Amino acid sequence: MLVWLQLLAGGVLLGVGVVVGMAAPRRFSLLGPVAGAVGLTASFSALGVISREFRTPQAIGLGILFLVVGTAAGYGLAASALSALAHRQPVAWTTGPSGAVGKPAVVLLACADSELYSPRAIAARGNDLADSGAIHVPLVALPLVFFTERARYRAAGGRSPAGAVARTLAERIAETAPLAQRHLRMELAWCYSPPSLAGAVAGCAQNGSRAIAVVVLGSEDAEPVDHAKAELDRFRTHETGLQVVFGPSVWSHRGLPDRLAERVLEASEGAEPGTVGVVLVGAGVPTAWAPRHLTAASEENYFDQRVRLLLSEAGIDERMVRIAWLDWQLPDVTESVRHVVALGATRIIVAPSTIALPTVATSLDIRQAVDLARLPEGVQSVLLPAWGDDDVFVEAVAMSAEHALTRAEQPKP
Repeated sequence: MLVWLQLLAGGVLLGVGVVVGMAAPRRFSLLGPVAGAVGLTASFSALGVISREFRTPQAIGLGILFLVVGTAAGYGLAASALSALAHRQPVAWTTGPSGAVGKPAVVLLACADSELYSPRAIAARGNDLADSGAIHVPLVALPLVFFTERARYRAAGGRSPAGAVARTLAERIAETAPLAQRHLRMELAWCYSPPSLAGAVAGCAQNGSRAIAVVVLGSEDAEPVDHAKAELDRFRTHETGLQVVFGPSVWSHRGLPDRLAERVLEASEGAEPGTVGVVLVGAGVPTAWAPRHLTAASEENYFDQRVRLLLSEAGIDERMVRIAWLDWQLPDVTESVRHVVALGATRIIVAPSTIALPTVATSLDIRQAVDLARLPEGVQSVLLPAWGDDDVFVEAVAMSAEHALTRAEQPKP
């Protein structure tokens, strides 16, 4: 009896090892192969004992069946546990000493990918998509999602640029006038990675901050931001004397479309205006999310149309300026690039328009999408980076933070 249990347990361990090997970060990458090797060795050892003791094809076939069933069960159990990785530690909510008023604080909320490959972040994003009906990934394919994301990080050099750029952005914003005069506290928060918005606000409160401005690096009207707000609302911050105010959308800053048009024109220098094609790239949202976030769609559309108008006034044919989406929505980048090539463009400028931070996707997917367009000989493509710490974007975020802080510091009626 024990040998059959060993065979089954070995199969389970093998299945678990396969999932761990596909989803674990690099520092734990050996756990999967080691577990799989141990499980396979134990299973083959038990199968050898069974074949020697029973010496019948039926026993050997039953043993193989036990191994297959055990492996499938182990794989399924480990795959189903991946979504549980998104569970966050409870936020410890405490405020500073009673009556003490510390520095005002600004929290920058980014919904970009984590700096290093994180199964927890991948699980959190996947749960958001699944819970909202945006996508359904079969259990058997779920480890492949983690494996693909890990491979993307490796192709991007093992690290997303979003974290470093966000820290630089926060430092520059704190130095801008008039925020520098406030000697404020700057915090970063992430939609899918720690610290969360609630965690960052709790940290500010613990250090005595009572006026806290939150600026979303993107559109505030977004599904991940709604989830972050819901987590924050559970702490009833207004009852603890905190004033947490969200700043206006950074995309409403009048200087950003002008700056993007300027960057595009700089990239088109040396080419005839009639041969320049422009693809303005947005991140895109799942179809299930779009009806709930019409404000964000309106903001992005107005922004892109403003850039298109400015480029048209500078001499670029407005038919050669296309709007595309990096994911989820159509037209995608590949289709838009082919469109402007068909119209006669020989220099194509692909510019992330409403993507605040550089990510793994902007590093890999945009270039891959342009390559898939198979540009004819003589057609040149230029890829502009995301906003990052561009001077005008720093100004836009700083203005949003200042507006929110002014409101947060107003006395209650």
